[in-house]
Amino acid sequence: MKNFVAKKTRLVITDVANFDVVSDGLIYTQLLNFCQNARMAFLGCNTPTPLLSEFMAQIDATIVETVCRHGTGGGHVDWTPHLRKFANMKIQVPHFRGGFGITPNESSAISAFYCATCELDVWLGSQGGTRPAQHFADAWAPGLDLTSPDSWHARLLQALSTSHALLLRDYGCVEWTSESDRVPAPLAVSIALPFVRPSVGSRNSPPPLSTVTLPQLRMLFQNTHEDRQGAEAPAEPGERIAKSPLQRTLTAHIMGCWAKHEGALAHISLKRLVEMLELQCAQRFPARPADPDSSVFFCFC
Repeated sequence: MKNFVAKKTRLVITDVANFDVVSDGLIYTQLLNFCQNARMAFLGCNTPTPLLSEFMAQIDATIVETVCRHGTGGGHVDWTPHLRKFANMKIQVPHFRGGFGITPNESSAISAFYCATCELDVWLGSQGGTRPAQHFADAWAPGLDLTSPDSWHARLLQALSTSHALLLRDYGCVEWTSESDRVPAPLAVSIALPFVRPSVGSRNSPPPLSTVTLPQLRMLFQNTHEDRQGAEAPAEPGERIAKSPLQRTLTAHIMGCWAKHEGALAHISLKRLVEMLELQCAQRFPARPADPDSSVFFCFC
């Protein structure tokens, strides 16, 4: 499997170099982002993250290097390490945070595999016709109890458990718990990158990323099957099991905690660039003032 992924990686890196003939900067960046950077997305959905990380990082590094070289005419080789780290971050963060929006494959592959494999588990729980869903699941995953993650021996499901633990441990996600099992816990805070102070007047910073709640793996199959069959008694408030997050939501959360961007804004020599980045972030303006009487439209009401 690694040999196959390595071959695909070499093909992408070779094709990235072929874009050097494109002189228009906007077209060049769009071709890189939507044609080359997206080519590994299918593998990201279907391949466990540990098999991909090394190769995805190679593609990410190649694309970032290519954007820097094309944009500066090769002058980026004289940048300081602090400036280069800032440039890498700016290229990879989303547009609404002032970046170019070329999401690194190494991070998006984590959310892609997790969400796609959760959906497989959910899909198995939603099938079965008149037969019990477990009978249908046995045809696709023989010998597996999909409500017992500790007993999973299929590599795909073991990789799902590993990804679940990774998101909880390294990216500040929290696992859903029922009201009866819930205990008071410190408030979990996600790091939004970059952080922008609210400006004077009506200009406000983009909202920080909220904590992402993940479903319990043992509940994916069971809850879907119960939803399909329909419960005779209504569920108690707070007892509904959280669904798996959208892939884009999870990717945005991972990017807000991305370790390779840590400290990218900290060096004093980047003060002016950080100020520019703040100005390039999405801005939010209130649609109406707190006091309705102060609105210019009040006289038309």
